[in-house]
Amino acid sequence: MQIMNGSLYEDLSSALKSTTAGESITDNGTRLNLSSVDKGGAPEGCVVIRFADYIPWDNPDNIINQDQEKIIETFVNGVSLPLLTAVCTVTNMINMIVFYKHGLKERINLTLFALALCDLLYVLQSATCYSDRLYLIITKAPSRYGPSVKTFTDNKLVGLYGISWASQFLTTIIACERCFCVVSPIRAHSFIKTRTMALIICLACAGIVGLFFVVGFRWSVKCVYNPLTGTAENTIYPSDFYFRHRKLVDTLDGVVYGLSLPIIYVVVVTTATVITAVKLKKMAAWREQSSSAASLSVRDVTLTRMLIGTSILFVVTAIPGIGFRTAILFTPDLSLGGRYRNTFNSMLFLSLLLTYVNSSLNFFIYYRFGTKFRETVRLLFGRFAQMTGKREKNVKSTRVNVTEETA
Repeated sequence: MQIMNGSLYEDLSSALKSTTAGESITDNGTRLNLSSVDKGGAPEGCVVIRFADYIPWDNPDNIINQDQEKIIETFVNGVSLPLLTAVCTVTNMINMIVFYKHGLKERINLTLFALALCDLLYVLQSATCYSDRLYLIITKAPSRYGPSVKTFTDNKLVGLYGISWASQFLTTIIACERCFCVVSPIRAHSFIKTRTMALIICLACAGIVGLFFVVGFRWSVKCVYNPLTGTAENTIYPSDFYFRHRKLVDTLDGVVYGLSLPIIYVVVVTTATVITAVKLKKMAAWREQSSSAASLSVRDVTLTRMLIGTSILFVVTAIPGIGFRTAILFTPDLSLGGRYRNTFNSMLFLSLLLTYVNSSLNFFIYYRFGTKFRETVRLLFGRFAQMTGKREKNVKSTRVNVTEETA
């Protein structure tokens, strides 16, 4: 849930509490005629809503029409997310096993383990939230939000999306840690103890995710019946909590999580990565000219190059999301209730897709650039293959013995 212009949905929220028939509301050029729940053949528990001028998702001013938006949503939530969930689950479980074997007493291994855990939890909860999306698309259900989204919203589980910002925080910590190790190798190893780092990670991630639950309280889901099409669908609208604490929620959603944290993360990671890369290049040139031992071990150099790769992946996937949130500030109609609703949704889906990609591909960077990581993975799969081979041999020998006894 990002920065959104909720005025249309504020009106809808008020209407959902009202039983007055024929009430007329104007917002962003949209007039809504609302009637009581027992009018127009609406299902029980639904309110009746009529769009007199245009339906937000079928507005001719939209750059992207409804069909195009559905194609993008299908690609992101119905196809890409399930595939990335499978990749993310396998790769991040391997990441955690490898870094655990490398030893969590080392500061960098602990942080990388925590990053893999956050990435795994983030993609899994996103997949759970949209778990019925592909089914709704295949069955051509009229509702834009299925039971899974309603369950998440009603139970205030939207706050779990805060794990994404926790993952970004850990990526920033890793970039800074590597930068410090390259710039001042001797001081870096004793500057922060592993226990201190563990405490920082736990407190920071708990705070980041916990505060996002306040943002998650912003939304509610209600059934709305459209008599023009004869369809009922679940609609997201602001909750009572949002209206009671509007300034707090808007500040957290729009300022803190919407722009401040992403920009800070990207700027810090980019700066740290550039400094690290330049310093490594100078060290490589110095090593060629000097016969003295380098201040960084070969292992530290390969580890640093590996983490530079993850930093680049993070920055590349984060910048479009920042651009999207910035565009919302200057285009009020780029919102759920605005004239460019379909464009808003499409940009939101694509920016979320990039976060899923970022959470799923770190393994391949680790494996490509991390020598020790690659060796550990091969060792793990080698042992697994040996165990599987022994089991197959035992099964075959058992079958032979049984056959001989039978004969």
